[in-house]
Amino acid sequence: MLDYRVMKAQSHGIQLVADIMFDRPIRDPELFSEILTLIAERYDMDGENDIPCLKYPIKYYMIGNEVEVKNFFNGSEEDYLEALIIANKAIKTAYPDAKIVQAGMVSGSNNPFWDKLMDMGAAEYFDVTNIHEVYFEDSIMKIHEFDEYLKERGIDDLEKWNTEIQFEDIQRNPSLSNEEYAKITAKYLVYSLAHDYDKLFIVNFKYPIEESRITNYYGMPPFGDPSAMVNLSNEKTPVYYAVKTVTSNLDEFSDVEIIFELVGKGINQKEPWNVVSKEGAYKFTVNSEEIYVFWGTGRLSSYLEGAYNITTIYNETSVRDAHDVKLTDSPIFVRN
Repeated sequence: MLDYRVMKAQSHGIQLVADIMFDRPIRDPELFSEILTLIAERYDMDGENDIPCLKYPIKYYMIGNEVEVKNFFNGSEEDYLEALIIANKAIKTAYPDAKIVQAGMVSGSNNPFWDKLMDMGAAEYFDVTNIHEVYFEDSIMKIHEFDEYLKERGIDDLEKWNTEIQFEDIQRNPSLSNEEYAKITAKYLVYSLAHDYDKLFIVNFKYPIEESRITNYYGMPPFGDPSAMVNLSNEKTPVYYAVKTVTSNLDEFSDVEIIFELVGKGINQKEPWNVVSKEGAYKFTVNSEEIYVFWGTGRLSSYLEGAYNITTIYNETSVRDAHDVKLTDSPIFVRN
């Protein structure tokens, strides 16, 4: 079954990350180690014991998921550290170039479980740091705090991922429009890229079942179709175009300069999680070309002079003078 899924994904050009899931302490360390060694050897693309027609090696192995949450891991910090150490040794014995990914943290700070793990030296056994952002409205609190957390721990030089970028407030407040979520998503992706996130994974971009009065165990409507990317009529949505515009403009950028940022409280002033990006001005270098991204207040002429190609998050492009462009909360992409 695993071979089939790997081959099917790779036939579509998808490179996989192996998520090694376990919800309790490892009962048989030797068996756990043996299984991981076999998996790493089978997909390392070294020509020995590989599956047929392997197109890409599976290089990244994420060890566990949100292990500080009892629903996902019913064990102690010591239990997870033991699993992490075993996994690191087993996988790298078979595939020395493999990278171990930290189980996604659910909080950028105030995380006693991970504080203890870090104090015990857990960072020695992973190569990629990892945060999950189930964001409310346009909050960037977790990724904003995660940067500071990594600096405090002295591991901000490691590769940095966000393996869960997903809507949460859309469950609580379906009244927000697809257009509003398109703006939120575009800003979130640009902000993350500007702050050195190496890989971003978008998950669960689905609207709730608005017609249903059934609620899930959080007391909110369950996720359901249509998704936020393509609706039931198979039409691409504003969120789809926002994601595509960001990736098509900034894919494989080689450098980024943060020209100006303003981070502050959002609409829900009393909520501690509501930290939002109010204004952003960035210069990305993509294949030797300078591509600017702006949102906020004022006019483009505060940053640039002359005529530029202006692209909206819906990939609508026009040539306009900087004096005539008023910035809004919807990002624009600007190039000569």
